[in-house]
Order: sequence, then C-alpha cells, then structure tokens
Amino acid sequence: MSLLSAIRRAAPTALALDAPRQQVLWSYGELHQRVRQLAGGLRELGVGKGDVVASDLPNVCENLLLQLAVAHLGGSFASAKDEKSLLAAVGEVRCAVVQSPEVSWLWGFAKTAPRAVLLDMDGAGTETGGFPAFSELAGHAVDTHDEAATPEGLFATYGGSALTHEQAAVLGAGAAAGLGSTAADKTCVSITLCHAFGMGSGVGGALTSGGAVVLPAADGIRGCGDPKQRAEVSASQVSERVTT
Repeated sequence: MSLLSAIRRAAPTALALDAPRQQVLWSYGELHQRVRQLAGGLRELGVGKGDVVASDLPNVCENLLLQLAVAHLGGSFASAKDEKSLLAAVGEVRCAVVQSPEVSWLWGFAKTAPRAVLLDMDGAGTETGGFPAFSELAGHAVDTHDEAATPEGLFATYGGSALTHEQAAVLGAGAAAGLGSTAADKTCVSITLCHAFGMGSGVGGALTSGGAVVLPAADGIRGCGDPKQRAEVSASQVSERVTT
C-alpha cells in the first residue's frame, strides 16, 4: 500500500486537491497525470531510482507534486531545518528544489548541488543562475515508465526521521480512521508537508479515504512554525472549504 496506489484507486473525477491561494482545484485523475508529468521532467534532469531530492517548499501544490513524483521514480524526498542536518541525515543529494534566495534556507546549498530547480511562486522572474524552472519540469510529457516505488522503499526523510511508503500509508490510514474521514471530506493540512505528520497523517489521511487535501500555503511560516499562528493563517484562508 502507498499514497500513490491510493491516488490510482480513487475516483478519477473526485476532488483531490484544493489550494485556494494558488487557485488550484485538481481531480484525482489530474493529480495522477501531473505527478507523472513532473516525474518525466525530473527523470530528464537525471533523477532516478535511489536518488535523493531535497526541498524546503511551503504547503503549496508544487510540494505535494514533488514528493509524489519523486516517489514514482523510486527516489526519496528529504527536508530538514538546516543544511547540516539535511546532509547528516541523507548524505548525498541528487537534486534540490527551492524558492528564491530571500525565502529558502537551501538556496546556498542548491547552487552547489548536482542539479537544482527554482520555483518562482510570485512570478517575479527571479534570476535563476541557469537553474531550470519548476514549471518547465511540471509541463513535461507524462513519464511512461512503470511506478518504481515499493512499500518497503524509502518515501522521505524529514529532519532525519525516515518514512517508508508503507509507513506513510499507515499513518494516513490511521489518521483517516481516527477522524472518520470519508470521500466527501476536505482535510486542511496546515502542518508543513516537509514533516511526516504533514505528508503522512495529513495528506495521507485525505488520500487514503478518497477525500480532498486543502493546502493553505501558510505564507510567512517557516518549518513547523508556531501552532497558533499556523492555525490562524489557515483558518483565515480556508475556513469555508474544510470539513476536517
């Protein structure tokens, strides 16, 4: 069992993702296609099975896509609160996906990584130094290779805490059962996706129940942030959209 298999099992026309700040509404069918498109772009960039992709993106649709696309390729996602902790946890990083220098603690590291990708969220045309843009990879042709992920394979490393595909799915199923989530529910995930609870319990809980993930972006909050601040930011953005 994996989060990718949960996406494949869900009704293709059912709502999978609502990111109000980005004006994104994706069905399960569209999410699956976009995951495979990004996987194709990453594969062309040289990312493959066993490779580590590091990122510090906030709770935006690109973060969700990235983690699932890396999983499709059989690689693993990694994040930590600083560069030293990241490298201590995973060793070698194949690719870094970051925002602009002003908001990314990984920017300096990204410039020395074998591959780096820039996400320009504000459309400001940030100087990338020759880095490919995330939008270019996300618009790639659908990856035609079979999904490389295995249940026992590493899904992600969050601050040194490793999570396999099966463990991520188990966290999700447990959260869904605890909340009584159904396919009709929309689950707001305001804890960072660069954390096992965010991607496993939060996103996984929604996907394993066939419901929708709501991502509030939570601008200005780094890492896990202050719970009260994150809750306030999330409520101000998505209160009318959320059932759990």
